[in-house]
Amino acid sequence: MNLIKRNGGHGWDPWVIGRDFEEDLGRFFLRPFGRHGMAHRGFDADLEVKEETDRFVIKADVPGVKKEDLDIRVEGKRLVISGEKKQEKEVREKDFQLSERVYGVFARTLELSSDIKASEVKAAIKDGVLEVILPKAENAKTKQVQVEVK
Repeated sequence: MNLIKRNGGHGWDPWVIGRDFEEDLGRFFLRPFGRHGMAHRGFDADLEVKEETDRFVIKADVPGVKKEDLDIRVEGKRLVISGEKKQEKEVREKDFQLSERVYGVFARTLELSSDIKASEVKAAIKDGVLEVILPKAENAKTKQVQVEVK
């Protein structure tokens, strides 16, 4: 399984890690700060990525997100999952003694190792878990070659 994009197959690319670090750092500083001066944890969909012979299966934890508030896009080898977890009603701060529930917008981007058949991508949500099935394009599938005896 090769989910990390490599430098043209010629080894490890340190710039990939740099870009990931830059994105994480940007997300940290863009988060609002709470009353106590600590960074408020923003909503983020935790992912599980599984590569099979003919497809990728992505699962994302999106509790409380409605299907109409999700946006899933395939751009070449890239999968973008974004959405919003909305508050159920307008809330005044004095109504709560404690609130640790998190609301807001999230976006996750994955660079996959194979081309995807974008027209055949399927997504379903059940019990707060989004499952996205991404079939690999024919040219990306692994093919077993039989050896003949001459």
